[in-house]
Amino acid sequence: MEYHDSPEGTLTMDADGIGKFTSIVLNPAVVFLDPMDESLLKSLHEKAHQHCFIANTLNCPVEVKIPNH
Repeated sequence: MEYHDSPEGTLTMDADGIGKFTSIVLNPAVVFLDPMDESLLKSLHEKAHQHCFIANTLNCPVEVKIPNH
C-alpha cells in the first residue's frame, strides 16, 4: 500500500497576531497492491475519518477529498 497526501489549510490571524486554522483539506491518494471494491474502500475511508482522533480534536472542519477513479 502507498499513501500520499497534499494537505491544505487556511490560517487566519487575530488582532493579537495569534494564528488559527479555520479549515483543513486533506487530499489523500492511496494505492493498494490488490484491487478492492470501490464502495468498500469509500465506506472504510468514511469510517476512519469519523473516528480520527486528530480530526475530532481540531477546532475547525477537516474535509477529505476522495479522488475520482
